[in-house]
Amino acid sequence: MSGPAHDAAGAGTGLAAIFAPPVAAAINHLLRSASWARERLIPFAGKTVHFVLAPFAVTLTILDSGEVEDSASTGPVTR
Repeated sequence: MSGPAHDAAGAGTGLAAIFAPPVAAAINHLLRSASWARERLIPFAGKTVHFVLAPFAVTLTILDSGEVEDSASTGPVTR
């Protein structure tokens, strides 16, 4: 996939680098009060998820705890 919206929202650059950490923090805030949700995410630890709501895109990695982390913190995402 290419184009201006995709390029601007690429992992580790542009808008993703600005919005991913607060998005991860907001999701983790919700997950901390929902143990059932964390338990359902634990089997997917190490996997990444990419959300696109043009022009914004965020790629998150699921941690062993069931919380999420900005994938830029864990390294590049391969497609």
